[in-house]
Amino acid sequence: MLTIAGVKRGDHVIDLGSGDGRIVILAAKRFEATGLGVEIDPSLVEKAKASAHKAGLADKTGAKWLEARL
Repeated sequence: MLTIAGVKRGDHVIDLGSGDGRIVILAAKRFEATGLGVEIDPSLVEKAKASAHKAGLADKTGAKWLEARL
């Protein structure tokens, strides 16, 4: 999906319904993009944050998660 979208270094990816954050994390790891994941389930937001931290990306990429109902 990210390749089809043409994501490249310096882009900012917004993932609505981001679940466990894998799209934002992949965008950061593979394409050096920043990102925002928006998710309504607080447990998934925490899982996404933990996954980004475990991948060593939490502070380096600008990856953020927001718990929200849009």
